[in-house]
Amino acid sequence: MLMILLPIYLFALSALGASCSDPSAKLSSVPSSTSLSLPLDQQHDSRCFTTPQTDYGPTVDLNGQPVRYGPKENTSYAPKTRTNSSDPVWGQPTIRFANGSSCCQHLSQVREYIDYLDETIVKYLSIRQQFVVEAGRFKASKQEVRAPPRAVGVVKNAQAIAQKVGLAPWVAQVSYTALLNSFVELELCLFDEDVAKKNFAPHP
Repeated sequence: MLMILLPIYLFALSALGASCSDPSAKLSSVPSSTSLSLPLDQQHDSRCFTTPQTDYGPTVDLNGQPVRYGPKENTSYAPKTRTNSSDPVWGQPTIRFANGSSCCQHLSQVREYIDYLDETIVKYLSIRQQFVVEAGRFKASKQEVRAPPRAVGVVKNAQAIAQKVGLAPWVAQVSYTALLNSFVELELCLFDEDVAKKNFAPHP
């Protein structure tokens, strides 16, 4: 999913912290923010950012295995002057840090930051899962679990936030649709378990 989803979770979790019944309640496990900042010259007006790119096909299948496309994708456009396979092929660095320095000169640098961001995003997803499970305690039917209007609103909200923070809105839409559907499936499974066990909440 995607390294720039982090600002979405920063926004969402700050809202969650403010809405708990105990005003002093805080999410103590929220990861610290990164100083990474994206400049305005990442070609956000390109159709690649503005239009869903569904013609290329998946890179990983639903079983987590690589999808192979054969020799047609092995054509290299690297200039002959490129002597190191980790050196850039295209354009100028598009990442700038708060101290004014830019990134990146080598692919290993890029992947180091992506790995860090992926770890951070997964930690946020773990926190989100806790609240999804908690939400299930208030649902009396599978239709309530699915909550279609709320689900659609979550995806649209992700797209709106993406527009503000520089993430391609279609990437947010596709990512959050898959994310939401997966969490709902988890919640539905837990719902079935509660029904089978008659695991009702205590009431006076």
